[in-house]
Amino acid sequence: MTLIVHEDAAARALIAEKLRAEGFETDDAGDGYEAIRKVWQGHYDTVVAAAGLRRMDGRRLASHLRDIAPEVKVVFLEPDLPR
Repeated sequence: MTLIVHEDAAARALIAEKLRAEGFETDDAGDGYEAIRKVWQGHYDTVVAAAGLRRMDGRRLASHLRDIAPEVKVVFLEPDLPR
């Protein structure tokens, strides 16, 4: 299962929709703390997270996830910056 971590509920829903269309099972979390709780309690293969989370940035989240579930792959989403 893939856990989507993003502060924006609409963004989480859009990412989940796209992943489910490709056959992935998804769950979501609104911040890094919720993500850690969910990974601690459940089984996830992959975490897709916004890199710029406010309450816990992506690096800290990845560090915690490595400690509690080193087998989980972490993919970060970066904002699309203007050129």
